[in-house]
Amino acid sequence: MFLRREHLVVLVVAASLAASAQPTYAQWHVDGVPLCTVVGDQYWPTSVSDGAGGTIATWADHRSGQNYFDIYAQHVLASGAVDPLWTAANGNADGTPVSTAVGGGYYATIATDGAGGAIIAWQDYRASGTYEIYAQHVLASGMVDPAWPVNGRALCTAAVGPQSNATIVTDGSGGAIIAWADNRNYPNLGIFHLYAQHVLASGAVDPAWPADGRELTTDDNGGNGYGNAAVAAFYPTIVTDGAGGAIATWAVTGSNPVVQHVLASGVVDPVWSAANGNADGTPVSTAAGWNPYGGTDPTILADGAGGAVVTWQDARSGNHWDIYAQHVLASGAVDPVWTAANGNADGTPVCTAVGSFGSEYDPTIATDGSGGAVVTWMDNRSGGGNGALDVYAQHVLATGAVDSAWPVDGRGLGLTGEYATIVTDGAHGAIVTVEVASLGIYAQHVLASGVLDPVWTAANGNADGTPVCTAGGYQYTPTIVTDGSGGAVITWMDSRNGNMDIYAQRIYGSGAVAAVAPGVPAYFAVHAPHPNPAHAAATISFDLPTPQRVSVGVYDVTGQLVRTLAGGGELPAGTHSLVWNGASDSGTPARAGIYFIRVSAANAIETRKVAIIP
Repeated sequence: MFLRREHLVVLVVAASLAASAQPTYAQWHVDGVPLCTVVGDQYWPTSVSDGAGGTIATWADHRSGQNYFDIYAQHVLASGAVDPLWTAANGNADGTPVSTAVGGGYYATIATDGAGGAIIAWQDYRASGTYEIYAQHVLASGMVDPAWPVNGRALCTAAVGPQSNATIVTDGSGGAIIAWADNRNYPNLGIFHLYAQHVLASGAVDPAWPADGRELTTDDNGGNGYGNAAVAAFYPTIVTDGAGGAIATWAVTGSNPVVQHVLASGVVDPVWSAANGNADGTPVSTAAGWNPYGGTDPTILADGAGGAVVTWQDARSGNHWDIYAQHVLASGAVDPVWTAANGNADGTPVCTAVGSFGSEYDPTIATDGSGGAVVTWMDNRSGGGNGALDVYAQHVLATGAVDSAWPVDGRGLGLTGEYATIVTDGAHGAIVTVEVASLGIYAQHVLASGVLDPVWTAANGNADGTPVCTAGGYQYTPTIVTDGSGGAVITWMDSRNGNMDIYAQRIYGSGAVAAVAPGVPAYFAVHAPHPNPAHAAATISFDLPTPQRVSVGVYDVTGQLVRTLAGGGELPAGTHSLVWNGASDSGTPARAGIYFIRVSAANAIETRKVAIIP
């Protein structure tokens, strides 16, 4: 089907007075852009790339003042501007209400929908007196998907619970697979099994999957000799298998992490079951010595070939935790290449530095883009205790060998703190961010060669990381996504205003961060209006470096003024957004066709074309 020319809506730049020669101004502010500063605390943010250099973040929100939290989300563009579409859709700049059901939602997790929006899942206390699992779809427009139920789709409402610690991954078709730890089988014991469910892009639960989820493991670990304290599966993480299914890993009390594959059909992969002689997943290691009172904290990375790389903390040495990694093939078998590289089938020793008990832990992982991985972790080998945890990283090759170009036991990143997390730089290295106690959020770039990026060192005057935010108060639990251009966008919770808010900042591949004060653009600039195309309304945003008198008008192709959006009054310095609703000054709807939005400020003028589909 072809649209007639007069039905097209196109937003393009038309330069005047050489305004188009001015450099693009980034909206990112010193110490971050506020994503939500509404009254009440906002906790536990997590984020996903929007696929265009920005990020979508979700968090638990206490603005209602009730004794529970709601779930909200926000979109910040690659420019650093909070998406004006989302602001317009929700009537405020403090996020989209994903779920405000009585009882509350907690510990949200997020995945892309592949179309500029996101699917969010969480544990929910609304109904049965125990936690259940819900999910919701937020569109690229900032609206909650009207095809999905208000306050979310129930994925698991098993009468016995709780169901908790949800983790999510895209199914590649606009839906998602969500996994969680589930206590339904042993409500009087501390034993959790792993379950998963598939929600379709339509908002319906996949009818091919069992109601209330597919059980991925039935292993109770034999009670492990610790009375009723056994926990068979907890803290799962999940990645795509690239074919509509998912691969999950989880910690197992008294044993090593396990990896399991569920097919797009909702069936536990029978090939994996055959490879391991049971249907309870692939153990990444059979080495003895793991501390039953702690956690292995496994994290997982898809290998792009139907398998996965897993990293975890491991106490097989008997007196402290080390960091190990393992590759599980699409067949469900441990990679024999890695076994050969390490002389055993129990994983690659990423770091075995000697230190006090618990010397290396909380590993996270990112792809190196070549079938291997960069792993980062918190490290106590310096003996400073829990208050002085250093951050290290190491590169594991696709062969399973540790990269000999990197230092034995890892590269120190010059960062000291906690909650380190990692993302690829797109060039075989990685960017790591960390919460530095009392100092803020910092980031570091380690190159594929294992060297700390000298460009970042030069940009910041030292090799101890880039300060992303050093505002007053405290900054906690950073989460990071790639910006697709060698840099990253980092989101965190922030107490600078007296309660917990949500902020974000972009760090560029050069190691630079924004250096302009909030609300003070460096140049006059008019941004591309959107949506493009638009059915009835378009938003025009522009930057003012100083207070100026501004006129904004909409003109037809003959030059006739159709609508006045701003009549020459003075506006303060900052970024402003105006919405044309497709009507003339008299209120008559404009006919479909091409129009021009002209923004005049001081001695500069910029014009954008806009045309509207009926």
